Amino acid sequence: MLEAAGYLWAKQGATKFQIMAVHGHRVPESGKVYTKGARRTRLAADGTQLFANLEW
Repeated sequence: MLEAAGYLWAKQGATKFQIMAVHGHRVPESGKVYTKGARRTRLAADGTQLFANLEW
């Protein structure tokens, strides 16, 4: 359940440090697990939006 919450928080924009604080992690790499996928999803959405705004 905490793992799912971590991914959802990251998807909403929480930083790895915020997730670490809630989960009680001490090492930044453990918080990065959640934010990496969310960051990749945001980058893909932003890139897609750039294409939508192009004038052909």
